[in-house]
Amino acid sequence: MLSRILSWPKLIGVAAGLFGFAATAAFVAEFIVSAPFRVTTPYDVVQLIASVCSVFFLLLSYPLYTGRDWARRALLFMTVCITATLMLFLMLKFLRESHVAAEGRFAEKMARQITNTAAAICIITPPFFLIFVLLHADVKHSFQHRVRHDATQDI
Repeated sequence: MLSRILSWPKLIGVAAGLFGFAATAAFVAEFIVSAPFRVTTPYDVVQLIASVCSVFFLLLSYPLYTGRDWARRALLFMTVCITATLMLFLMLKFLRESHVAAEGRFAEKMARQITNTAAAICIITPPFFLIFVLLHADVKHSFQHRVRHDATQDI
């Protein structure tokens, strides 16, 4: 009984829905508070892309909850794209900071490098975890089993 309540599709669907709802609400609140007619900056473009991704998480939550394999694959694709973008952003940030921090004491450079590396690990770990969960055999099976079960009911 408990395994039916806590199935992988339901857990992933609820998590995607909560994340999508919270992120979308935060972006809408930020948009309302900020002046909508101000000059567009690169930060605004990044925020727009992130808000679109959060809406996709929200829209995928119900198909994920019902165990649709196409939704799992779409979430996997989106997560891989977001992770690659985060890694590119962090790499560019580290390169920029390494040129800025060329002067200074060795201890300060090392402390900054350790802090940046630890922050990158903290930022990249959750998306990698989600990717590995979505690729796990049990999760794949629970979504595929659900699709086969639905197909046999139609007959």
